[in-house]
Amino acid sequence: MQSNNTPTGGYNWLHWIASTPVSPDSGNNVTAHNYAVSGAVTSQTIAPLHLLVPGKTIPDSIDCIYTALDELYAAGARYFILMNIPPMQLAPLYAPPERGGVGETWAWPDKPENITRVSGRMGQLVTMWNEVLKYRTGFEVLVKKSWEGSRVGVMDVYGLMMHIYNNPTEHLAAPANVTGYINHCNVDTSECHRLENPESFMWFDYSHPSERTERIIAQQFLDVVRGESEWATYFTS
Repeated sequence: MQSNNTPTGGYNWLHWIASTPVSPDSGNNVTAHNYAVSGAVTSQTIAPLHLLVPGKTIPDSIDCIYTALDELYAAGARYFILMNIPPMQLAPLYAPPERGGVGETWAWPDKPENITRVSGRMGQLVTMWNEVLKYRTGFEVLVKKSWEGSRVGVMDVYGLMMHIYNNPTEHLAAPANVTGYINHCNVDTSECHRLENPESFMWFDYSHPSERTERIIAQQFLDVVRGESEWATYFTS
């Protein structure tokens, strides 16, 4: 049985995929193997948890993704979906004050006072990573001819969540809330409480999407698998 004790405050997107038929006339034919670890990075030899090893760079982290795809391809995989990074500059932990950004929290007790600068820097890093991911994937498949006979999709989770953020009433229960969050804790986490009506929130806590947002991501992920999603770019080798 899958646990609903995830950072979303409930089930994450993988649970919803595993419990939803890929097509209307099929049964539940998705088997999920969840290898995720809380706080995990692409490689412990490059960025163990929150630190970057001296001499290592963000491109080194991106290289790890394609090394993993090489290994999966060698093991027989032929269909791949990569998900880009959500708009973390809008998460309460990084957002500017006028967009619901918070000060010191248990997740960042020594946070700088200039929250607007923090948000701007996060936005730059997320945008850079996502652009590199898209164009590097295209280069690997179309130019380098990696993974012959495969199909690769890059799912635009960033764009999808921006659409939720800019059109909240289309996706969230009333009153839709894209700047607040459900789970509130004091700095030492000795006291926490959850707000009512969780289906109306985009964020569960300072930095994690809500279960409602995860369900939306799962629905769109299945469209990506079917090859008919507006939130994906496809490359065929």
